[in-house]
Parts: sequence; structure tokens; C-alpha cells
Amino acid sequence: MKKRCLVLIGGVSEYAYLLEQIIKCKALWNYFVGKYERDHIYNLNYQPIMDKHALVMKSIFDPIRLILTPNGWAAERYVNETLQKLSQEYEEVDVISHSQGSWMVMKADVKLNNLWNFANPIGWFSPLARTAVRINIGKPKVEVKNLYYIYSSKDLISKRPPEIKGKWTCKADYIEVIDTYTSHDMRDYISKINYKYPWVLR
Repeated sequence: MKKRCLVLIGGVSEYAYLLEQIIKCKALWNYFVGKYERDHIYNLNYQPIMDKHALVMKSIFDPIRLILTPNGWAAERYVNETLQKLSQEYEEVDVISHSQGSWMVMKADVKLNNLWNFANPIGWFSPLARTAVRINIGKPKVEVKNLYYIYSSKDLISKRPPEIKGKWTCKADYIEVIDTYTSHDMRDYISKINYKYPWVLR
């Protein structure tokens, strides 16, 4: 069994952007390559599944698709099954997720080592949207050793801090919550974490 891998799961977009954005942060990318090796860093692209047969507005309705459509359910299964497969191949599976990706990983029936959960919509500013996401997740299936909730009080998608109690702990041994005061853009999150909280992703 191989030692460890890193899985990247991005949010609403027409392409899997997370790898590209992390590569641009050279110090962080070099650290990840040294820790995991390039062949053991996986950038999950569920977007083609989510947008299958969509003619217009491909990504903007993804949160609705995730809850209500077979395409969304299939994308969710893809994320879940991929993480399960990797957990059988590696001793440790670490995940960096952003926005909708953070929502999806909460539903994965898998045990993870580190989960860096950026901009999770469980903190959406809209009570209606926040409740819809939380109902959809139900009780998180994912179990985590070290859980990092990274949100921003300036980000409408993850404006509210997560409740670190009950089911939202994901049975973690260690939990850290950080407010970055940035926009929703993952590039801003990465930049702020790498600059002010460099130990978090290392």
C-alpha cells in the first residue's frame, strides 16, 4: 500500500480549477510535490458528469443539479467512489476541497487523514440556501483525523462560521476554524493561508 496522496475537489466551474490555482502558488506547490510526489496528486473533475446534456448555463445551476438531478447524484457518486478507491490504495488520503467540492466531500463515505474544507456552503449567508445544503448533507458520512474549516466572513457562500459540535465534527481528533476575511475565490483563500497561516496546509 502506498503512503499518501492528495485529492483536490473544486467547486462550481466549467473546469477543474483547483490544481491550476495551487500550482501558481509555487512555494506551496513545491511543498506538495515533495510531500506527495506529482503522481499522487489527483485533481477530480466531476464537471462533465454534472453538466451532461446541459446546453446553456452549464455550471451556474450546479448546486440545484447536485440536489435534484440524476447528473448531480452521479457526480456525487463519482467523488465518493474515487475517494473510496484511493483510501484502499493509500495509507493516508488528504483532501483539499473548495465550495461545492467541500459540500460533496462531506457526503463521502470514507475515512480521511486531513481535510482542508474551504468555503463550505454550510455557512451560506442565505438561511434558505444554508438549510438546503445542510439538509442535503444530512449527517456527514466522512470521517476525518484532522479537520480544517476555512471560511470567510466576507464570502457570501461561506459567510457564517461552521458549528464545531455534533455531526459537523466528522469525528475528527483535531479541528481548526479560520476566518480568512477574503473573497470566495480560491486563489484569495490560498494566498491568505499561505501568507498568514502557512502551517495549516503543511
